[in-house]
Amino acid sequence: MRKIYTLAAGRVLTVTADGANCFVRQVEDETVGGVVLTSAEFGPYRLDRTFWIDNGTGTSVEAQDESLVLSGAAAPASAARASLNVNPAGNENGLTFTAKAYGAAGNQISVTYVDPSANDAALSVSVSRFDIRVSLATGVAGAITSTAALVKTAVEASTAAAALVTVAIYAADGGAVDDGSGVVTAMAKAHLSGGTGTAIGTALPGALFIDTTNDVTYRNAGTRLAPVWREVGEFLTTYVPFASAVSITTNTAKDVLTLDLTAGEWDLSAVVERNLTGVTATRYAASISLTADTVAPAGGGSGLGTTGTVTQFATFGTTVTGSFATVIPPTRLVIAAATTIHLVVIDLFSAGTLTAFGTIRARRIK
Repeated sequence: MRKIYTLAAGRVLTVTADGANCFVRQVEDETVGGVVLTSAEFGPYRLDRTFWIDNGTGTSVEAQDESLVLSGAAAPASAARASLNVNPAGNENGLTFTAKAYGAAGNQISVTYVDPSANDAALSVSVSRFDIRVSLATGVAGAITSTAALVKTAVEASTAAAALVTVAIYAADGGAVDDGSGVVTAMAKAHLSGGTGTAIGTALPGALFIDTTNDVTYRNAGTRLAPVWREVGEFLTTYVPFASAVSITTNTAKDVLTLDLTAGEWDLSAVVERNLTGVTATRYAASISLTADTVAPAGGGSGLGTTGTVTQFATFGTTVTGSFATVIPPTRLVIAAATTIHLVVIDLFSAGTLTAFGTIRARRIK
């Protein structure tokens, strides 16, 4: 194949097929021989995009510059694929359709189940642009016989439909085996939904996005085709006030509060304060932990990058009414998926009552 055109950013290339459908897809390696090459200049860097003509269902593509720095008037949205759960009445007949491509474009895809109103009709799948139409099979009396499993197989066997979506058995449907053996019913056109994403196909891994309205910077921790935007220097905090202090039982680990974190690298710190009434204590201990009601072990075995547990010893035989605080200094945490952080207390005392309250703080490193 040969390069036939240089497409500037913001221009649209329309491909007209001669006897067959075509679409233009972007590839990473221009040495494979694409038909369109467009470039953007960023400082000393030249950022190229290559497009390739192939069989498929689309007819146009809009050229956009790949960038290391982008901006917009709102926070960017991480990429998500659109999806649709089709779950007719009955058991074992639900399917989930998921767009193959990330982004809002997937919300244009629709699925329709059609009753052909005929006897002995065959199951078939047709596609018009983004509309997937499944004409269901019937028996000798005209009743629908297509099961979810058969619909799934038919959609996957359609080149045009399979280019748009993947299909899976809907596991939340009724029934015990999730095998798609239930017969489906006719269904009006329904669109996939939930497809989102900012700068899909243009934001390079590690690229920055500046929210010009709120003056916040985000970093792409995902890929060019599936950006995952994380706020640079994001700060999270949560606390339990004195009025909601948690009752503590001697020598029993207890959550004081929790904080949910997304994937990434974080610096954590915390403070636990105690309200003491006639307490005779021999140990005050607090921990940032990855497990509920469990004190993290010493550094190296806790899952935290550094020790997240602090133990302080009280004066033996001294009865205290008042307050006492334990400060947990910054500790590093690297997580690959969303994780709940627990602030745990495990104090040892022999008299009186003890309640605990406090704060967790988290600062994103990357």
